[in-house]
Amino acid sequence: MNKHRIAWHEAGHAVVGRHLGMPMTMVSIWQTKHTRPDGSTFKMWTGEARGNYNSLSTHDQRVVSVAGAMADPQLTVLDSNQNVVGFNDRWGGTAALQAAFNAVSAFPLPTTSADSAVLVTLSPGTYTAQVNSAGGSSGIALLEMYQMP
Repeated sequence: MNKHRIAWHEAGHAVVGRHLGMPMTMVSIWQTKHTRPDGSTFKMWTGEARGNYNSLSTHDQRVVSVAGAMADPQLTVLDSNQNVVGFNDRWGGTAALQAAFNAVSAFPLPTTSADSAVLVTLSPGTYTAQVNSAGGSSGIALLEMYQMP
C-alpha cells in the first residue's frame, strides 16, 4: 500500500475512535520488507491505530452499530482454484480464536454472537474471502484480516 493511503486509513480509525469517546493511545505506520516465493523482495506500508478501550468505564463503552448490518454472516476463504480453505458460521467463542484476537489486538467478539471468524495458515498465493448471509439476505459486513505474529 501507498504510504499516504495507509496514513489516511489509520487516521480514519483514530477519528472514529475519538468520536466514540475512546482515548487513542497510538497511531503509527511503518514500512516492512516482504519476500516473494521467487526470492525477490518488496516493501509495503502497514499501520495500526490503538485505542485504550478498556480504560473507559462500563457506562462509556459503546458498541459500534451499523444500520443494515448482515444478520448472520458466513465467512468462506477460497484459494485461487476456488477450493474452500477456511469456513465459519457463528464463531462460537473458541479459545484458539480468542487467543488470536488478543495476539493481533483485534476487538473481542461476544462468545454468543452470530459473527464469523476463521484462523487459517495460508501458503503464498492468491486467496478470496467471501462474506454471505446464512439466510440468504443482504446487508453490510465488515471483513478484517490479520497476519499472526
